[in-house]
Amino acid sequence: IHHPSGHEKRISEEVNPLSISRYSGATGTGTTHLRVADWDQGTTEGGSSGSGLWDRSSKLLVGQLHGGGAACGNNEPDWYGRFFTSWTGGGTTATRLSTHLDPTASGVTQL
Repeated sequence: IHHPSGHEKRISEEVNPLSISRYSGATGTGTTHLRVADWDQGTTEGGSSGSGLWDRSSKLLVGQLHGGGAACGNNEPDWYGRFFTSWTGGGTTATRLSTHLDPTASGVTQL
């Protein structure tokens, strides 16, 4: 679910399993990102960065768009930062999501 270039809401869908990779990397070269090889329905574009990636079966947020080459007219890949990697981020209060989403360190893993 995203708002490319500030336009109204768009929904893109990928039905194939995503691969785990590093940012802008090939499969198997890291574990920080989820790679969408090509969208089955819709696409992302500039302005979509930061949008969430939802797991259809669990209905949980699993990533946030960091970038990629997908756009209308091509089948380029996109890379989503894995939510659990961003949870600890760079290890500082300014770079980790846990500081902002679980400030009391409750340990809750799903809402």
